[in-house]
Amino acid sequence: MGMSSSQRPADGVMRVVLASANCELEIPLGTVPPGAAVQVAIRAGDILLATEAPRASAPATSCRARSMRWSRAGHSSSRR
Repeated sequence: MGMSSSQRPADGVMRVVLASANCELEIPLGTVPPGAAVQVAIRAGDILLATEAPRASAPATSCRARSMRWSRAGHSSSRR
């Protein structure tokens, strides 16, 4: 869960501050006003896990996180 922090309609994006982490995401513009609660879904294929900070990625697109556990379902595994 996060909170809409700002909007850039000309660019078609808004920023969301995540409640559970010190992280902001830039996402497609929604219809919520700044300060409104929002829920963001991120497709698994859009996530890259790394053991160190990526060197070729923009800082605005990375978020420091800690994985808590691995789980397996069929041929896929996931980490929480």
